[in-house]
Amino acid sequence: MNEYDVFVMCGGKCGGSTLACTFHRNNFKTTHIHGANYTGAFQSDINLELGLFNIIDYSSKNKKIYIIDCYRTPIERKISAFFQHISLHLPNYKDFSIEELISFFNENILESIENYHPINVALDKYNIPLFDSFDFVRKYNKVEHDNKVFIKLLFNDINIWDEILSNIFETSIQVYPHNLTSNKEIYKIYKLFKEKYKLPQTYIDVILNDNEFKIYNTKQQQEEYIKKFVNVNKTLIGKNGFLFLQNDSGNEIKIHNENLCLVQDISLKRYNEYKDKFLLTVFPNKSLICKEFLPDEFDMKYRPAFDIYKKKFDDKIIDGLTVLSDYKNIFYKTDTHINLYGAYIIYSTFVDNFNALFKMNVIKKEINIKSKLVDSLNELKLGIGDLTWKVNLGNQTLNSTEDIYFYSDDFTEIYLKYELKLNDPIRILRFDKNKFIDNTNEFIGKTIDWETLSQYTLYKKNNIFPKQKCLIFYDSFLLSTLSLYLELFDEVYLSKTVFSNEIIQIIDPDYICEFRIERFLF
Repeated sequence: MNEYDVFVMCGGKCGGSTLACTFHRNNFKTTHIHGANYTGAFQSDINLELGLFNIIDYSSKNKKIYIIDCYRTPIERKISAFFQHISLHLPNYKDFSIEELISFFNENILESIENYHPINVALDKYNIPLFDSFDFVRKYNKVEHDNKVFIKLLFNDINIWDEILSNIFETSIQVYPHNLTSNKEIYKIYKLFKEKYKLPQTYIDVILNDNEFKIYNTKQQQEEYIKKFVNVNKTLIGKNGFLFLQNDSGNEIKIHNENLCLVQDISLKRYNEYKDKFLLTVFPNKSLICKEFLPDEFDMKYRPAFDIYKKKFDDKIIDGLTVLSDYKNIFYKTDTHINLYGAYIIYSTFVDNFNALFKMNVIKKEINIKSKLVDSLNELKLGIGDLTWKVNLGNQTLNSTEDIYFYSDDFTEIYLKYELKLNDPIRILRFDKNKFIDNTNEFIGKTIDWETLSQYTLYKKNNIFPKQKCLIFYDSFLLSTLSLYLELFDEVYLSKTVFSNEIIQIIDPDYICEFRIERFLF
């Protein structure tokens, strides 16, 4: 069994490779691990099959050994980890705009990646109390137990690690950087991603309540850290009880008020191969179609992104603003989204346009839509009323949260209403390694929620003529009418993601349709 002087026991993207390289170059017998079962990027000859703690005990039998971890602030760590393996998460990531990468990260990566702290496992193993504070003067934590020295550093201090480590080891130590993102092909995208990134309001409390975050950041640092990634008050209070979205990643109000254009050429190029079987439907931004209810200082008259997309797609784009301009009560007052009444008008228009464009006879479902006045959309427990939520409203006070809820008894909505049954015709597919895997049985008896829609593709086989497949990319504006679209073709795939050439190649659909809110035309 090999002996080691230093065990760099760091979580992913916390500077472990630099620490391991540093100790190795300074003539310490070093190994780099992420935990009891995983080696790090700076490889050594450690054999974890022998058991990590057996190796630690063996190494410390006759000498002092060091077990070192490093804390890195959560968002930077998660972003760095995302880009470390971005080709696994999104093989065609180069086809995505920065805004689309941010959206994918927030919906699919943020909550699930890099939440572990390996040294805590080691401290537990040796019955040593976990660190509950940090020495911000010395800039490290240190505890000794039976020839084992446990050390915790801060990633933010990486530029003075040479001083800190020299003090700890009582010898001069030079730091040797290793596995830096700045040296990789993805660095330019990574840097731009970090500059534009904003944290979802719903994740703020997760960070603020995280024990490690509170230990390794002073109170002032905690407050300043959150401010870096958030925009205050996403709810803009308008007239007549109307609420609007502001300070969002899509810059909705700036697009129409200041002529801000976020479209990138790379976003448009991905469509080129499929234009002959493609139809794009654009939902209007609430701040544009309901602009008479905005505060007076806004002059919503520009549509730079839509104009570019219209020029590219011509008759293969449906302009929701034109479709809905003569209708009233098509958006909820207190939510960012279109209501069922407005969504059904879009659905009906889509079917008509699809039939005309592709010379088809797709049958639309006729439904009767009802409405009722509610004190608050939140009371319905259907994920609507988002502009009244505390995370978006901030410290603002509303005179009323009353709204009109639209619904129908003629079909069952998918989102938060549809419970999967045994042998259900709706299938839940997971996209993994260039193929779809049917995971429906894992969801039997469960209601289809946001996480399910975000991480899986819905599929339905209808056994209707003609035998054709349609792949639909969509965003949250389609939620109330998903089940209507699932009935339109012989085979329907509903993927809550941006246009993906990779998914298209796997499914090989006869038709490709995409539904996007205008603020997400990047």
